[in-house]
Amino acid sequence: MLLRQRKRIAPSKFVYPPGSRVGGKHGKYPIDTKARALAALSYSARHDTAGSYATVSRAVKKAWPSIDVGSGR
Repeated sequence: MLLRQRKRIAPSKFVYPPGSRVGGKHGKYPIDTKARALAALSYSARHDTAGSYATVSRAVKKAWPSIDVGSGR
């Protein structure tokens, strides 16, 4: 995703919005579309990423109730 596209996403549509401790300058894990929410779950399940899977799964479940977040790792 290009930086200019990322800047168009509302801060409320990120799990970790821009300016937060984990989100940094640009934000982490956008969940504004279903595809990005699924990607956020996938990326957060890796052991070498910032943030926790539990936080991301709660945010995805709240934004997209139709997505089965499962038990994670």
